[in-house]
Amino acid sequence: MRTCATQPATGPAAPPPRRKKRSVHPSVPLTPRTTAPDDLIRDADWVVVSSSGGADSQSMLSDVLRRTRALGMLDKVVVVHADLGRIEYPGTLDLAAEQARLAGVPRFEVVRAAGPDLLDRVGLRYLKLKAKAEQEARERGEDPAAAKVAPAWPSATARWCTVICTSSPR
Repeated sequence: MRTCATQPATGPAAPPPRRKKRSVHPSVPLTPRTTAPDDLIRDADWVVVSSSGGADSQSMLSDVLRRTRALGMLDKVVVVHADLGRIEYPGTLDLAAEQARLAGVPRFEVVRAAGPDLLDRVGLRYLKLKAKAEQEARERGEDPAAAKVAPAWPSATARWCTVICTSSPR
């Protein structure tokens, strides 16, 4: 309905929209707490922070540095970058090193897995998964060429790096 200055509007004015009050679920602490007690940091030989050069790594490094500085333990911090080989974006290693340097971390290390790089490992895993799917298809009397192969690329549902890279003897 149109109104003009000489004609009063009919009906009450609509109230302004109400903003919803933000709340946090009772299970979420208002002040985040750490998973590593200060005593554990004091007793540690090293405080190792893995860095991909991304935002999550920067955030973790910032938190670790805040805590280690407060404890006078900055000299225990080591930033480690896991080089993924050919699949690594150009400049990632330099970025992670520069972030550590700018943050004042005294030690930066690069680790590379012995043997094939990540891309080769994914290829090898695919061949193993394909062979397994084909064998299972033959056992069921199905055409092995039509067998569905499980994903070879690491993901939340197809994890393998933890077992291969941290549990295997080097």
